[in-house]
Amino acid sequence: MQYAALLYAIRAQGRAIKRLNLSFPGGFPQANGSLPSWMG
Repeated sequence: MQYAALLYAIRAQGRAIKRLNLSFPGGFPQANGSLPSWMG
């Protein structure tokens, strides 16, 4: 149950990040180093 909720939260966060990247084509340099490693 907790694991499924965690996966759902990660997926939702990934969608939000994609939306932000569309809004800001430059992206967020501080996220490029750490986020992709745990997002897959």
